[in-house]
Amino acid sequence: MIPDDQGDSAQGLKTVLHWLREGKWIVAVAVAVSVVASVYIVTKVLEPVYYSTSKVKIEASQQPVISFESVAAGLSLSDSLAINSELEVLRSIRLLGKVVDALDLTTDPEFNPHLSNDTPPGVFARFLGPEPEAKTVEPSMVWTDTVSVLRDHIRATNIKETLVFSIRAQSRNPKKAALISNTLAGLYVQDQVEIKLEATQAASAWLSRQVAGMKSELEAADREVSAFRSSIDLVSADGLMALESQLKFMRDRLSRLNSQIAEIEERQNGLTYLTTVDGIADLYDDLDLERSDPDTAAFNARLDLLKRRDQSELERLLQQKSAIGISMASLEEDVEQQNRDAIRLEQLTREVEANRVLYEHFLTRMKETAAQEGIQQADSRILSQAIVPKFPSEPNKQLIVAMWTILGAVVGVSLVVLRNVLADTIKSPRDLETLSGQPIFGQIPVLASRSRTDFIRYLRKNPASTVAEAMRNFRTSILLRDTANPPRVIAMTSALPGEGKTSLSMALVQNYHGLGKKCLLIEGDMRRRVLTEVFEGKDPGTFLSVLSGQQKLADAVVRDDVLGADVLLAEKTDGNAADLFADERFAALLGQARDHYDLVVIDTPPILLVPDARIVVQHVDATILVVAWNRTTKQQVREAISWLEKSNQTTLGLVLNKINYRKVSQLGYGTNYARYGGGYYSG
Repeated sequence: MIPDDQGDSAQGLKTVLHWLREGKWIVAVAVAVSVVASVYIVTKVLEPVYYSTSKVKIEASQQPVISFESVAAGLSLSDSLAINSELEVLRSIRLLGKVVDALDLTTDPEFNPHLSNDTPPGVFARFLGPEPEAKTVEPSMVWTDTVSVLRDHIRATNIKETLVFSIRAQSRNPKKAALISNTLAGLYVQDQVEIKLEATQAASAWLSRQVAGMKSELEAADREVSAFRSSIDLVSADGLMALESQLKFMRDRLSRLNSQIAEIEERQNGLTYLTTVDGIADLYDDLDLERSDPDTAAFNARLDLLKRRDQSELERLLQQKSAIGISMASLEEDVEQQNRDAIRLEQLTREVEANRVLYEHFLTRMKETAAQEGIQQADSRILSQAIVPKFPSEPNKQLIVAMWTILGAVVGVSLVVLRNVLADTIKSPRDLETLSGQPIFGQIPVLASRSRTDFIRYLRKNPASTVAEAMRNFRTSILLRDTANPPRVIAMTSALPGEGKTSLSMALVQNYHGLGKKCLLIEGDMRRRVLTEVFEGKDPGTFLSVLSGQQKLADAVVRDDVLGADVLLAEKTDGNAADLFADERFAALLGQARDHYDLVVIDTPPILLVPDARIVVQHVDATILVVAWNRTTKQQVREAISWLEKSNQTTLGLVLNKINYRKVSQLGYGTNYARYGGGYYSG
């Protein structure tokens, strides 16, 4: 046989397609089960879920009701962070908690996980044992878990390149879905107003406290100014100027006195150094001294007079200087004190004015803030209300059914392919020949017959049929195996029951009878005794009676006209059948059969089940191993051949039985058989 490597891929594809055609009911059942399961799931198991969506728009700018600067800042929409922050606000526990409280969702089993009842009711409950004691759950935990479930049912998104938020709520109840979405949207807008109101009230309270404190400080400062003003004797500005003028006059007067005193002291000091009359006269600038003789008493008297006058004047001036100094010191102290008091008073007055200005500013701001309470505007508005949906959004029944259908088809195809791959059966003569290394004596097509007798009658009535020709080919292969000494005693066996060895044994002896040969068919399966059932009522003797010597072979056989051969039936025995075949009497029996018959066929039990066939093959000329097409596995064939080879059987041939020509052609094996059987013999 020449291998066709180019056709391997095509043959493999044809094989898979054949598997699928053969297993179409498996695929159909898998698809049907998947469809039924998916329909049951989407109608009975999966509860419908409804989506309802409301939309909220953020106002980019608002016209204030009054022209006061607001203490509560609005939304900043300069970047995406603000948008994302608002999305988180929509899904915040604070806001969702308000929805839970507003709609009383803690009493709703859909949102409160502690209210769900997973225990099967009714009669099934008692099989599950006593009901567990109900656990007490803290109300705060119930509230938190309800908010968590609600959060999973909410989806807030920003519509791209807009200031619009989409708030989608889901629920098993369509009205509830719309109610939750609208409630959340309304509470979101209301929450903005409340936040501004809280900020305004907090600012108003803080400003009130500040104004009260500033008022107290202003009043204390006013009291301090009044007390200070009362504690001092502060003159007016004109009086202070008069004092300063008087002080200046005293300073000028004191300066003149100092000059006069200095002049007198200078004259007195000059007398010490002057000795002439002219010098002394010039010093005093006195004409009388100039006219007097220095040595005369008149000069001295005049000089003494002038000295006394200067001394008297000096003493007077010194007294005036002392008096003026005392007065001026007192006046300077008064002026300095007046200046200090004036500065302190001015400082206190400025502090009072500063406190008054700050107090008036905060008082004005407090009144403005108080005026803003109750007129805050939200930064958002509801653009569209959520409506009650008419149809559920989940589950997508068509998609689920389609996916389950595809899954069922995949599972069905996988099962078909896996079954055929794991089966690893013999599907062609080439497979069998390659596996065994033994010649293939026959390739027998399948024939739909109700019994083995019908099979033989069909062969007899239809000698030109495909099956009859295949049997003739089988017979020819045996004869041509050794033309000089063709086998006369043949053992028919198989790996397992149901592979058609008994029918082939009957057909083989019938075919040999067509050549005018005298044939004997021996029932070698003493356990099942299939031939005994076929030839029921024909029991002149048995295989066991011949071995025991109770009957002769010629007397024990059954003549069947349909087969055109003698049949030696088996008999149930209490002993071990293998021991009977190992007895020398069995060999003697076969010797007698050789003398009286041209062909002896022994129908033996399956070789993998009992050891009978392994003993029988030691006494025959050839052994035929029957292999059922697409049923017997390769491993079973290997084991059967291995047992036969261990039994020292030299002549071994195989028959591939029950071949379905149509399926063989679909698989890509032996397409000539299909044309051969369906074309040539149909004419």
